Amino acid sequence: MRGAVRLPRPLHMENQMKPHFSLAIAFALALVLSACGGAQKTATTTAAPSAKTGKDCKGKKGDCKGKKSDCKGGDCADKGGEGTFAMVSGPDLLKQIDAKEKMLILDVNRKARFLKAHVPGAVHVSRHALTRIELGNDKAAKLVFYCGSPKCRASHKAAKTAGEMGYTNVFVMPLGIKGWEAAGLRTEAGGNAQVFQVIKTADVLTKSKGAAQVTIIDVNSPERYAKGHVPGAKNAKADALTAADLPKNKDAVVILYCGALRCGASHRAAQAAAKMGYTNLFVMAAGIKGWEAQGLPTEK
Repeated sequence: MRGAVRLPRPLHMENQMKPHFSLAIAFALALVLSACGGAQKTATTTAAPSAKTGKDCKGKKGDCKGKKSDCKGGDCADKGGEGTFAMVSGPDLLKQIDAKEKMLILDVNRKARFLKAHVPGAVHVSRHALTRIELGNDKAAKLVFYCGSPKCRASHKAAKTAGEMGYTNVFVMPLGIKGWEAAGLRTEAGGNAQVFQVIKTADVLTKSKGAAQVTIIDVNSPERYAKGHVPGAKNAKADALTAADLPKNKDAVVILYCGALRCGASHRAAQAAAKMGYTNLFVMAAGIKGWEAQGLPTEK
């Protein structure tokens, strides 16, 4: 009706609607909370595994790749599972050098890097061709290996090899020559570099084909030589090498080998050739056994 006045809702009706409205809100909230609770139960997270270091890495790969030594500062046991050797810091090693402690320091860097700068008193060796010629006969002698930098593992591998050969007092200086220099420790240049390069068995034939003059010398016994040798090799005595066994051109490539990986006869022969003025010397470290193991051809 036009002009009618709308009366206010009675108080008793207002009070009757409030409970129904409150119940509806409570019911809706319960549904939302229930849904959220279910989502929380299913949405779980798993923390990423941390990189393994130290003894947890022993014999493992994956996260252990690129692990660094836990050793900072003084001596401490190897944590990488690479062998039975210990670590010695650069400053401690220099103190031992200055105190004239008896030891053999072995640089396993490239020849050019060794000649540029090395730890005082160090000798140059290849980790791929370690024998008693390089390490000596005393298995209890102190041996200290180092390579290029704290990230370099060649020294660790060389130390492991020495341990496998029966040497019991083996250390690694993990700084490497770069870390040594960065620490301001004194160095020497030039010195006692290895007279030969190491050549792989598979590269011998390639080297032979690529060079104008190549002489391959087998320093095994005549009986072993007759049984089978590298094609084109001539037989000679390691400890009685003469100019007649070698080419006239002292810059020619000369490759020497003996019986197997830890055989030092070829190393002695290379040293003898170097004393006679030969400058392009190679040792096939694997020897004839390594050659045959790879199925490479032989002559009898």
